[in-house]
Amino acid sequence: MAVAKALGASRIIGVDIIPSRLDFAKKYAATHTYLPLAPEEGEGKTEYSRRNAADMKKQLGITDRGSGGIDLVIDASGAEASIQTGLYIAKSGGTFVQVGGGFLFFMFLSSNPLYTQVGMGNHNVTMNISLIITKELNYKGSFRYGVSLQG
Repeated sequence: MAVAKALGASRIIGVDIIPSRLDFAKKYAATHTYLPLAPEEGEGKTEYSRRNAADMKKQLGITDRGSGGIDLVIDASGAEASIQTGLYIAKSGGTFVQVGGGFLFFMFLSSNPLYTQVGMGNHNVTMNISLIITKELNYKGSFRYGVSLQG
């Protein structure tokens, strides 16, 4: 958020499920914050994400095109519902960046290394490819940590 602010972003939206983090984001650099809706009983992640995105758009005046659109969405949570919601709120022609968050540990046992990947959320996330195509979104990945060797 600080980089976006320093680069002159006019709207920086912090999203979190913990209100105290939203308070910090607002004091730090966010121009707006959003507390996601609670899932309804029996609601699937995709349906929840669509409903949550619609609520976020309504509350914050987000549009799919024009000056009310979100040019860049960065998800660093790895949570499936967060990723899906981000795809719904990104404007047509916008960019979605998925930041990977874990470490890749190498433990060398004899001559066979053991690889363990932790902290990157669900590795099998359902994404609406038709949404990505029809909105002509730029989808990018970013791995935020280097390799850690253990052994």
